[in-house]
Amino acid sequence: ASLPPPPPSLLVSSSHANLLRITLNLPKTFNALTHEQVTWLKPLFKALNAAPEGEGRPHVILKGADTGKKTKAFCSGGDVVAIYREGLTRWQGGGGGGP
Repeated sequence: ASLPPPPPSLLVSSSHANLLRITLNLPKTFNALTHEQVTWLKPLFKALNAAPEGEGRPHVILKGADTGKKTKAFCSGGDVVAIYREGLTRWQGGGGGGP
């Protein structure tokens, strides 16, 4: 099964058949992971883990976008602000799981 298109906050490219480059593209939050990103990445990594060992096994390079600061950040962790907002939106919309 193929994956849906990645969210805009993930830049995905491939230069070889078995190599996938993924860039976390949220430099303003030091590339904090969002729920949307994790939801897209999880089945990808699950499929990669299930691939048979050997030369044809796919590889992934995961990197963070340049933050433009003196200190570069790969990923600052989970984006707690985005997670809070998503939970608040669900709670206000009657979806439960409020703050």
